[in-house]
Amino acid sequence: MNYDMRLTITLILVVATVVAMLIFKRRAIPCYVAIWLFMPHKGQVMFGYPPDIPQFLFVELAGAFMLVMIALMNPVGRNTPNKFSFDIKAFDVRHLLLLVISLTVGFQLIVTTFFVTDIFGSHVNIPSSRLFSSVSSEIAGVCFLFASTRLVKSVRDIEMIMKVFIFCGLSLLVNFVLAVFLPSKLGVLAAKSFNENGLFFSFFLNDYILVGIVCGLSSLFCIYFSIQRKSVYWRLLAFIIGCMVFVSFKRSVIVAFLVALFVFFVCEYLFVRRQRFRNLPRTVVMICLFALTGTFIFDQFSIATLLTSDDYLVRRVLNYRSSDSVLTRLGIQLRGLEVVTTNFPFGVGNDMLRFHMAGDIPANMSPADSSISEGYYRVVNGSITESHNGYLEQIASYGLLGFISMFFVMFIITRNLIFSRRCLAYSRGLYSASLAMAALIGIFYIFLGYPRVYIGVFLLLQITYVLRVMNSKLNNENLKLFI
Repeated sequence: MNYDMRLTITLILVVATVVAMLIFKRRAIPCYVAIWLFMPHKGQVMFGYPPDIPQFLFVELAGAFMLVMIALMNPVGRNTPNKFSFDIKAFDVRHLLLLVISLTVGFQLIVTTFFVTDIFGSHVNIPSSRLFSSVSSEIAGVCFLFASTRLVKSVRDIEMIMKVFIFCGLSLLVNFVLAVFLPSKLGVLAAKSFNENGLFFSFFLNDYILVGIVCGLSSLFCIYFSIQRKSVYWRLLAFIIGCMVFVSFKRSVIVAFLVALFVFFVCEYLFVRRQRFRNLPRTVVMICLFALTGTFIFDQFSIATLLTSDDYLVRRVLNYRSSDSVLTRLGIQLRGLEVVTTNFPFGVGNDMLRFHMAGDIPANMSPADSSISEGYYRVVNGSITESHNGYLEQIASYGLLGFISMFFVMFIITRNLIFSRRCLAYSRGLYSASLAMAALIGIFYIFLGYPRVYIGVFLLLQITYVLRVMNSKLNNENLKLFI
């Protein structure tokens, strides 16, 4: 496909995104989430792309700017931050968070430009197109945060976004079943549903790790709706979509999902409903059922992998079963920490750590453990380019400002959950879902740095604010009864 055709398709996609956002401006956030989930993330898979810049980035930016315009036209409501307060329980720091994140992204744009153009430092060759690719998603994230503070005000708004995720999880399930069992029905899309290593990454998300994250969140949201609707069909749907998490072959996603399930059931059935002994067997059985089914799915793929003798998939299977790889990952993170300390407090730019891990920074550490040493020197020798830790990536990318913005997000979410704990039962599953989301996202980024799913993080942030509003209403009702 020539450049003119790719450019034409890109313009059509951008215009279609703008039109869709205008048509669904009353549901702008769910519309943007749907575009973000279903637009192919790697343009070359379906449409081709301008050099090194996927078409998805243009669509993402167009949708994000439309979100800002729609949010500015939306009147400021009572749940939207419009002033500062000195009451610790009423103090809304979203204005401050927006300011800090905006300053962080703006400052880091300058730092990234300096590194890309080699104004200071001597580094491995960095593609100039990486400047746009690395910053555009961060700008879109800031726009999404700003719009969500104005447009996501109620449980209904949150449930609309949850349903988009669930629909995406179902689409991934259908895509997987057709691609594996009925490839003729999908035609060329069946081949485009697997990456070069044979892992399922769908023809629209184009990332097998992102497939696991989206299916994990979708399963949690189905459990939430099963509590709301008291329907067994939602539980069945949660189970089916949850099994898709194991298809990713990624231990970090699987472990994070299983811990999130445990947190959800413990919080909802053991503490909220306070029927501890009666619901304990149900909790244990549900977790074990997910684990056993996932293990069965994984073992079947393992057998098929070993029979086909695909080198990469065989390594994935052996790595999945190995405990030494955890120590190897620690060695990788030690090298990332070395890069962080060398460039602190400025950072190296978003998504730029990979270009510095095997760069000219001296390797001064000598790990005693053989597995840790293996991971450390595999990075130094250039075999691995990522730190496998989202928190380390954040600090490495943005330096001191990155640490401050990350701390702010975690502080606000924790503070809101603490101040909203009285509405555990009143929220009908929403509080438990937020804790499970926090567990899934928090644990995932301990083991991996990418992909950065800013929609999940900022959605969790808005859920905690909606819980704060619910808690305030509950306190007001109790006060009226007391009076």
